[in-house]
Amino acid sequence: MTAPIGRFPDNHEKMAILINKLGSAYQNYTTARTAIRDYVINMDEKYYVQVKQRISLAIGDLVQAESAARDSEIQETIGQVLSAVHDWGAIATQVQVAFSHYQETVKSKILANFSALTDAGNALVRINAVLMTEILLDLQAAHATVTAYLSSGQEAILASAYTSMNAIKTKIERADHNDKNLETALNTFSITLDTYVDGLRRAATHREKAHHFINDNLAPLGTKTQGQLEELYRLSIEQQQRNNAGD
Repeated sequence: MTAPIGRFPDNHEKMAILINKLGSAYQNYTTARTAIRDYVINMDEKYYVQVKQRISLAIGDLVQAESAARDSEIQETIGQVLSAVHDWGAIATQVQVAFSHYQETVKSKILANFSALTDAGNALVRINAVLMTEILLDLQAAHATVTAYLSSGQEAILASAYTSMNAIKTKIERADHNDKNLETALNTFSITLDTYVDGLRRAATHREKAHHFINDNLAPLGTKTQGQLEELYRLSIEQQQRNNAGD
């Protein structure tokens, strides 16, 4: 940043206020930048609360510094930084809103529907699975009784085979009925899958929007504004040292 052309205040008390408030603004602003980083990493609202608190404090500091500066050009420079801090805070809010939408979408559209998707998938797997296993076991039992009948010729054994065959026929009819219901289950599964995919797309959009605010707006403005604040603070310290040397 170019050094301000105007004069810093000669009054020691005003100079002390200016330095104190610029230093405090710098500290609050850098803390806000750390808090927004922590918010993005942890997705914890307590960090965004810190962002709002620190930005509010930094704005208050700069307003008081602007008042203490007196010189119009110094005030204008501080005013420009103040405006940038306001802008940074507004973009930080956009980041928070986008990430909040992302988190809500993940919770209500992805996690919830994935659970439903899993349940529906398990239901599809279970349809007829038990029946087909029972049919196979009955078939094996019938085969064993027929084999025994062919070996011994005992009619009682053949009756057991007929019983197994009838059980198989009954279960095949039930399996056929389940197959007719399978289409409804598949449709339900398909709808749930579509909802899940839609939620995934929406979540990706919200997250992309949040990172757009960070990478394209928040980070560049934050670095520039922090540099301006640091420069203002440094120049005010140097001016105070010159004032003290002239006393």
